[in-house]
Amino acid sequence: MTHPVPPFLNAGGFTYTAEVRPVPALGDDALHLSIRTRWTGARQPQAEQVAFSLTLSRTELEQLVADLQQALSSHPTKEQAQ
Repeated sequence: MTHPVPPFLNAGGFTYTAEVRPVPALGDDALHLSIRTRWTGARQPQAEQVAFSLTLSRTELEQLVADLQQALSSHPTKEQAQ
């Protein structure tokens, strides 16, 4: 069962949504990461377009998340830098 996922970005009529779901056919550890977009000005505004799609293991996804968090922490906001 898929649950609706709220967009992580909503700007200028575009929304971006990320979803992670298991891929049982590839084993217990396989996950599929997708980032999809919608545009309210499109001919079919409810249609989603796949912006990024990747199947990887839980360990690989955890490493990706850690890498993103590390990259983010190396660029602190003005408040964090003070």
